[in-house]
Amino acid sequence: MNLVDIIYNFVSISLFVSLVYYIANELYILNNAHKGKFYDIHKANVPGRPEQNINVIVYAHNNENTIVQLIDSLKKQDYNQDRYIINVILDNCSDGSAKYLEIVGGTRIWRINTSTQPVGKFKAVVWLLERIMSCENSNSFVVVDADTITEKDFLCKVNSILFDTPVVIGDVQPLNYSPNIFSKFEYLNYFSGTRLINLGRTHLKLGNIIDAPVFAIRQEVLEKIKFNRKEQDFEEYFYSLKLLDNGINVIFSSRVAVYKFFNEDILDVARTLYNRRLKRFVTFRNNLPLLLFNNNLKLKELTLSMIAPGTMLKLLMLSFLVYVSHNYDILFSNIISDKILYILIVLVLIKSLSALLTAGILKVGIKSIFSLAFYTPFIYLFSVLVGFNHEKAGELETKGKSNLALKNNNDNDAERYFVETTVTNGQNEIPCKLEIVQYNNNSQVVFLFKDKKLTSGKQTRVDYAMEEIIEKLKKHGFVLKTCLNCGYFRFNEAIASRHCGAKGYCLYENIDSGSRIKHLSSIWNSCENIIPSQARSYIFQKLNID
Repeated sequence: MNLVDIIYNFVSISLFVSLVYYIANELYILNNAHKGKFYDIHKANVPGRPEQNINVIVYAHNNENTIVQLIDSLKKQDYNQDRYIINVILDNCSDGSAKYLEIVGGTRIWRINTSTQPVGKFKAVVWLLERIMSCENSNSFVVVDADTITEKDFLCKVNSILFDTPVVIGDVQPLNYSPNIFSKFEYLNYFSGTRLINLGRTHLKLGNIIDAPVFAIRQEVLEKIKFNRKEQDFEEYFYSLKLLDNGINVIFSSRVAVYKFFNEDILDVARTLYNRRLKRFVTFRNNLPLLLFNNNLKLKELTLSMIAPGTMLKLLMLSFLVYVSHNYDILFSNIISDKILYILIVLVLIKSLSALLTAGILKVGIKSIFSLAFYTPFIYLFSVLVGFNHEKAGELETKGKSNLALKNNNDNDAERYFVETTVTNGQNEIPCKLEIVQYNNNSQVVFLFKDKKLTSGKQTRVDYAMEEIIEKLKKHGFVLKTCLNCGYFRFNEAIASRHCGAKGYCLYENIDSGSRIKHLSSIWNSCENIIPSQARSYIFQKLNID
């Protein structure tokens, strides 16, 4: 046997064994999807539960067209208003999202402005959780994409299901039933694949990946198993493995549903496919030791599922094996007959057709199915080409490496400068210093008084760091006399973003002498005209500022 035959034997046998495993595993999971569906319906009849404190986190990146509708739907929940709060993460938004949210009101806005744009949903969520989890009176957290909307009973259903399970990923339903052909592809890809697989895995208690437009998690789970950023991994995938390793299943429930308008083009679909494959491959590669050194079979199965080939790839692999079987007289050809390979091909096709029928193929239309059959190979090919595009691949790879510039910086590269200022306890003014530390992508403020100091966390903008120091001093009965804490000071988001939160407008001349000139001022400046920040609304009212 020559070297070529040895290589073909090794590759063919490896492909065959892996394909048999993945096809059998997928058929078994899909067969249990119907049972999982009935299980979910049964759970829907569970009586109402006492209302918990829920912290809703909305992730947005340039979603000005949809975010207002989502916030409106969240504010109109059939749930005690005192039992939930809404946080909105604006991840490097360059549209009017912030302006619209200020008009709507009723939310806490968290802005992320970094050189990497955007940082990504799960990195942004982890960033926010690090800042609010320890000080929030919450029983659970719900994360929702900003391009969706919810029904009035959404939080009631979340509240109910979190009594039975610690972590749940939800469903997404289309708002439009006549989308374009590429939206239909995405629609069918989800309903005939992801959704059914999630249902089957839930019924079999195999665990799922937290990669959905909505998911909910109890705070006690976050406290027990920290949701950390990883240097070279994707949080939603790594954390799912971590949960399963600790005996916590991520279940799927169609009761926790959001609604989305599907309007994808071929580039959107290709990017989604490529991004999903990239995330799974990187996670599998980084967690390969779990297959070798971990005894948890469910964890091994979930790790292997990261690189499960899709229908198109399975058919291509089986076609290659048929070619090898016909053209090479090697060990593989003698052991595995053509009939077995053809049976596998038929099983793949039956599985796909069955999944399509279950997903509601009639809603899409028979004509559309023929169009999709024609376009599908080109969509998958285009997704591969997207991967070869250096610019796009570079963007995705940067996301995959966790953007830890938000957290880890080289102190030697930081810009540091000191500012003389004062604090007051209502009776005396005490001189002190502020150390402003600016890294590449975030900032930190240190309050210095004699041998005492207060340090903020590393924030994405310097004003966030300064606000943290102001709140810490307030707890000790002191007020920091800087522009940021002054009633005459006004933030303009465009200016704040341009200067990483370091500058805003001083309105003293505007209200004192009627000047219309806008005076820029750094947030750490101080002067004799500083007044309490509580007067800001009165000053804005006088100047007709919203």
